[in-house]
Amino acid sequence: MARPKQAGKRVLGPYEYPGGWRLVFFNADGKRSSRAFATETEALKALRQAEAEWETVRGKTLDEALDDYEAYRRDDKGNKSVSVKETSRRLRRFFHDHHRLLAQVDATRAPGYYQRFSTLAKKNGQPDLRRLPPQRAR
Repeated sequence: MARPKQAGKRVLGPYEYPGGWRLVFFNADGKRSSRAFATETEALKALRQAEAEWETVRGKTLDEALDDYEAYRRDDKGNKSVSVKETSRRLRRFFHDHHRLLAQVDATRAPGYYQRFSTLAKKNGQPDLRRLPPQRAR
């Protein structure tokens, strides 16, 4: 009998195989990927890095994540400041509840963001009548 799938991000390994060591990564959706390493030490280092990264993401709010993304686009990618500001403005408008933890944004919450966003106007927050669903004839 197969074991039930474990939910959430996790890493299995390291496993020895011909030519090196392997880690198996599972994302929150249960999708699987693996990475190979030449030595067990390298694999253990990657394992610790992945676990540390996941721990920091779990406690991060949407606001902090959006700040990090803005800094990445500005500093690492070298995007123009106008582009960085506009993208940041749009994302902050889409993800209106900035206090929420990033780990709480999942597939069950995403339709609500889209539904809310699709009824807003450009800047004033009033409903955009062109984007509201058509009313049925009575």
